[in-house]
Amino acid sequence: LEVEAAGGEFELRYAHFHQHVGMLGGALINADTGDLLCETHGIYGTGDEPLNERGYVVAIPPCIWEGPEAPKLRLDSNLTSIARYNATMKHLAVMAMWEMRGALLSRSAPGMLI
Repeated sequence: LEVEAAGGEFELRYAHFHQHVGMLGGALINADTGDLLCETHGIYGTGDEPLNERGYVVAIPPCIWEGPEAPKLRLDSNLTSIARYNATMKHLAVMAMWEMRGALLSRSAPGMLI
């Protein structure tokens, strides 16, 4: 595999948090170093029109990196995800996940997206 040929190293280029009702925010931490990689907070709607419904999360801005700011990780890096919820808001269950994109750090295929 190309990823293994690259020594398993890649740059994190994009991280988007997905969370449901009661969202306060999320954090992605490199558990090996303790570095905070990404922190998000939902944007709540303020009106009655579609895509701006009062009381609902209408957007969660992603973390995007380019160049030297991009976190360097390995395929065996340990990551910790933290999801924060408003416990005063009624909800039946909780769910959260990260969607991420990276680019290989390889001489043979630099910047190849993974």
